Amino acid sequence: MKLKISWIELSQDLLPHSDLDSAEDLKLVSNEILEAFEIGGYSEELELDDKILTVTSVFSSKLLQDISKSIKIYEMGRWGKLLSGDVVTVVGETITYALLNQLFGISINDILPFRNVKFLGTISDLAINIEKYDKLRKFLNAKNGLLFVEAKATMTFRRSQIVNTISKSLVTIENLRYPDNYGLISYVVKYNNQLYDMMILIKP
Repeated sequence: MKLKISWIELSQDLLPHSDLDSAEDLKLVSNEILEAFEIGGYSEELELDDKILTVTSVFSSKLLQDISKSIKIYEMGRWGKLLSGDVVTVVGETITYALLNQLFGISINDILPFRNVKFLGTISDLAINIEKYDKLRKFLNAKNGLLFVEAKATMTFRRSQIVNTISKSLVTIENLRYPDNYGLISYVVKYNNQLYDMMILIKP
């Protein structure tokens, strides 16, 4: 499957961290992130290997019999009885894990998903040891640390919903990452009839 990737990089200094900051400040930042995506388009296009997608789907929050079929339905933009919200979540997780594997060589064995304890509200979907992967270290310009990852997806491009999800993901990431580690929100969206992964990268 073809996927357009849009990288949006943030310095942690742009994010609210003190008690003086409000929810509106975070919403403003999230809206600016989405606007950057809408204006900036995509950075690169990648052909994701269907075999890798099948493997990475095993690490998602819900096992599906035919992830390739679900992704194809997602690509076609069908909704209603064909895909539930849970399935769209699995699509987002599966694509995110496969993308990390293809871009940075992240081993399937090192995918440590925390989705099963996400109900606690204090953990991301995934954590990666940066030190183990040269491509990732060079990309981040980092020697060591952790990359905390949130995997998101939506079927319909509703700005208010996407901004709200970005805000919630930023809170989760910052609670774990700040001040010394790295964060990534991978948000799979259909935009202008194209499939995108909005990759929001937060650096110290």
